[in-house]
Amino acid sequence: MIVDEQFLSDCVIKKKLIMLLLGFACVCTAGILLPLHFTIGIRLSKEDEIKGLDVTGKIFDLFMKIKK
Repeated sequence: MIVDEQFLSDCVIKKKLIMLLLGFACVCTAGILLPLHFTIGIRLSKEDEIKGLDVTGKIFDLFMKIKK
């Protein structure tokens, strides 16, 4: 079975484009999460994680921090 050179070239271009888009997504995600981590924090305490936000009632507090 003979593979067309144009087909191989297209596959390489598509592979590079996918890698570029994955890199862009990682950079954008880091650009959002790092400032959040260092300003209001994105992690809960261990006790609150185990109990759940609906039990501890801190979900409302988190939204109020974001609104301010």
